Amino acid sequence: MLAASGRPRKACSQCKGHKVRCSGDKPVCRRCSRLRHACIYSAKSVNSVNVPQVDGTSSLLQNARVTDTPPTPVSTTTPSREEGHSTYRGSYGAETTRNKYPIPPLLLTSPSQDYNLGIPESLVSSLIEVYYSDVYNASLLLHKRMFLEAVAAGTARPQVVLSVCAIASIFHLDSKNQTSLKEHGFSTQWAERAGKLAFQEVESPNEDNIVAFINLALFWYSQGSWRRSYIHKGNALQLAHLLGFGTERPDKAGSLESEIQRRRFWACYLMNCHAPESMSVPEISKTAQKLRLPWRDEDFEAGFCAEPGVSLDSGQSNEGIFCELVKAMTYWRAVFNLIKSPESSISARVSDIHALDAQIAEWWSKLPTSLHLTPSSISETPHSVLPKLLLIHTVHHQCLCALHSSIVPLFSWGASDNTWLTARNLSAQIAFEHACEASTLFEAILTNSNESSAIPSFIAYAAYCGCAIQIPFMWCSEPSVREKAHANVRTNIRMIHLSAKYWKFSALLVGFLSPIFRRKSDMIQDRMITFE
Repeated sequence: MLAASGRPRKACSQCKGHKVRCSGDKPVCRRCSRLRHACIYSAKSVNSVNVPQVDGTSSLLQNARVTDTPPTPVSTTTPSREEGHSTYRGSYGAETTRNKYPIPPLLLTSPSQDYNLGIPESLVSSLIEVYYSDVYNASLLLHKRMFLEAVAAGTARPQVVLSVCAIASIFHLDSKNQTSLKEHGFSTQWAERAGKLAFQEVESPNEDNIVAFINLALFWYSQGSWRRSYIHKGNALQLAHLLGFGTERPDKAGSLESEIQRRRFWACYLMNCHAPESMSVPEISKTAQKLRLPWRDEDFEAGFCAEPGVSLDSGQSNEGIFCELVKAMTYWRAVFNLIKSPESSISARVSDIHALDAQIAEWWSKLPTSLHLTPSSISETPHSVLPKLLLIHTVHHQCLCALHSSIVPLFSWGASDNTWLTARNLSAQIAFEHACEASTLFEAILTNSNESSAIPSFIAYAAYCGCAIQIPFMWCSEPSVREKAHANVRTNIRMIHLSAKYWKFSALLVGFLSPIFRRKSDMIQDRMITFE
C-alpha cells in the first residue's frame, strides 16, 4: 500500500531537527545526500542504521539499534596510514576487530553528552596526530602534550576538540588512501558544531576560542566556503586583540603561559598575512614589532626557553622555524601592500622595489644554516619540519617573483614604454630566476616526499604564479631556456594538482591555467623572447 503524500511519517534525524521536509529515502534521504550529511533514522522509525557499504564489506553499523539512550557501543577506531586489520580494546572494554574502512560510530553516542561529542577516543587520538603532522600552524595554537592531557582528562573545550578533528579529517587517510571521514560528511558536521559552540561564547572572550576560530577558518577555506572562513578568521583576530595577545608582558615574558598566548597571536598574524586581500591589512604595529617571536619548537615542547627573546625589530634569530616564518610572511605582507598601492611613477616604484628587495636579501643572508633547504637535502629532512621549511623558502621566492614581475609589462599586462627598459629587463630576469628556483624545490618535493597532504595551500599559489612567469619563456629563442621553462611549468602544474586534493583554492587555480596559456601565447606571437 502506497504511503500518503506529504511529509513522510519516517523522517531522518537531520531533517527532523531542522524541521524540514524529508524524502524518507533509505539509506540516505535526498536532502542529506545533497548536503553530504550523515543520514540517521531513529529507533522510532527504523530498527537498523544503514550505512553505505564500502570495499564490498558489510556496513560497520549494520543491525545496530539506535535508541534515545546510548547503548553499549562497539568500540571502533580508524587505522593509521600504515595499519591494516588489528585488534583493539576500546574505552568501553569490548575487544573488537578494526574494520579496514570504518565509519566512526558517531551514531552510537548521545548528542547530549558534552565532552564525548560522539567521536570515539581512538579516532580523536588519531586525528590529533594528523593535526600536528599536516596542519602547519598546529603547534602555534596548541601545546601538544598539554592538549593531549586535557583531552584525556576531559577538560579540553569541546569546540577546540571538534575544530581539531574537523580540520584534521580533511587529511586523514584510510587504508585505501581515501578521505573517508570527509566523504561521509563527518568533517562538516564537526566543524558546524564547533562553530555553534564557539559562537555561544563569543560575548565571553576566551583564548581557547581563538584556536577554534582559526581551525574553523582553515577548514572552511579548504572547502571553498570563503565567507564562512573570513567570519571565523575575523573573530579570531578580534579575540586576540581584545585579550591583548599582541602586547608583551615583561614580568611574564619567559613563562610558558605567555609563550602560548604569543604563539596564538602570531598564528592570527600569519593567517592575515597569507590572505591579506580578505580584509584591511595595515602595517604591523610598533608594539607587535617588539613582541617576542615564537620559541624554537624544542623549547616550546620542553616548556622553557633560557635564551633571550628576539623580535621583528631586533634583526636577530632564535633559529626557530616559526620565528623565520613570521619574518617571511611579514615581507610577503610588505610586497603585497607595495604592489597593490597606487603607482605614482615608474621611477618611484622601481626605487621602492629595490629598497624592499635589499631588505629581503639581508634577511635571507642571515637565515640560520639549520633552516636551509636544498633539492639534495629534501630526502633527508624530517617530515615533521619539511612542509614548514618549504613554506619559508617558497615565500622568499614568491616575494621576489611578485615584487619584480609587477613592473614587467609582459607579466603584469600593463602598458609598455622604453623609459625604464633596463630596469624592467633586470626585474624580468630576477623574477624568472626565483620562479625557476621554486620549481626546482617543487620537483624535489614531488620526487622525494610522500607528505603531500601537509603542503600548505600557499605553495600551490606560488606554483601558479611561477607558471605565469615562466610560460612566456616557453617561446624563448634560446633552446635551453625554453626547455627549462617547459619542464618547470609541468612541475608547477603537478604541484597545484597535488594540493587541489585538499584545498579548494588550489583546485580553482587549475581552471585558471588554460586562460594564462592562451593569453600569454597571444602576447608573444609577435615577439620572441631573448633571454641571456
